[in-house]
Amino acid sequence: MTEPDNIRKIQTLLRQSIGELAPHCQFLARFLLALLAQRTVGLPWIASAISRRAGVGQAGASAASCQKQIQRFLSDFRVRPEAFAKIVARFLPDSPWILVMDRTNWFWGKQPINLLVLAVLVDGVAIPLLWLPLERDGVSRDGASDTRQRILLMEQFLALFGNKSQSGNESQSGNKRVLYLTGDREFIGADWIAWLCQNHVPFRIRLRSSDHVTDSSGKTREVWQLFRAGKASRGSSCLAGRFDLWGSEVRLGGKRLESGDYLIIASNECGNLLLDYRNRWSIECLFQALKGRGFELEQTRWSKPV
Repeated sequence: MTEPDNIRKIQTLLRQSIGELAPHCQFLARFLLALLAQRTVGLPWIASAISRRAGVGQAGASAASCQKQIQRFLSDFRVRPEAFAKIVARFLPDSPWILVMDRTNWFWGKQPINLLVLAVLVDGVAIPLLWLPLERDGVSRDGASDTRQRILLMEQFLALFGNKSQSGNESQSGNKRVLYLTGDREFIGADWIAWLCQNHVPFRIRLRSSDHVTDSSGKTREVWQLFRAGKASRGSSCLAGRFDLWGSEVRLGGKRLESGDYLIIASNECGNLLLDYRNRWSIECLFQALKGRGFELEQTRWSKPV
């Protein structure tokens, strides 16, 4: 497909999702193609790529003009996160999505930038879909997310996409929009786990070894004690039986690591929980690609996330 064809296709998708910016869709399409080609958010390089692709003779002057146009656009317009998510979703498969939630942060000078990000895993690559700025004050000293913010981000997701496939089907065979959500030990808590269970969002969340669970006989213990030698099922990495975790019924999978620590995963359904949890690492690669090892997002003067 030629570049003009790519531009027309992107324009069509943009108009369908952000109609209020219709007059700027051609510019946005060229901007996105240049961004992907240059693999950086540095405006001089993006402007230069737009200038070259436009076939203008005096590259220096036209690149400077393009950069001013980009700056004016970014100052005057904002693409709503919901519109961004809908655009991205058009490129994603219709099969149920694996969601990955994590937090990333960097500094511009002394100003911390802290984002809670929800991404979709596609062919081993995490694609950012929605994000939420985390204010440093009123959350915690390290900027970690709280239950309210996680629920808010997931409510935004469900409002946009529901828990159905993009075709609108939710058959008895389980063809739902979310295959499962995975997250690290930061994303735990009674209210959070209860919300995921009540809203029928499958999850694979890592627990701390010291977290307590109660088995069907009523015995309560630290969860690591369940994963001594011979406790885990080889076939599914999921223990037999159900456990009470902070008032919610969960299944557990886990193992002891070479370091002596334990990798323990809680879920509201049975499955190969350890294998599923490995998909969480895709979002770490995403953050590396967006920041120092890729698009250099940390080099922008972005200081007030929106």
